[in-house]
Amino acid sequence: MIEIDAGKCNACGLYNMDLYAQSRGIACRNLVGNQGMLNRVRSFRRAIGLERRERIFGVLTLGYPAVRFSNKVLGRSLPLQWNGEPARS
Repeated sequence: MIEIDAGKCNACGLYNMDLYAQSRGIACRNLVGNQGMLNRVRSFRRAIGLERRERIFGVLTLGYPAVRFSNKVLGRSLPLQWNGEPARS
């Protein structure tokens, strides 16, 4: 039987949501540590309908950025090197 660590599965799920949101132009922030605080606040747990044995494993905020910059800085590209191949610019 394979044991699955809920925390690690949750991290992968949050990361996938983060990547998808960013690919759609949505700002995303992973609020590390807030899940522990929210798990202890009974009024919050009651408000979102969590049962006694259920836990929050991650907190993610999503939204559209308030500011869209039209004067983005265009700089030089840096040389990249992948897996021992020669650097490219």
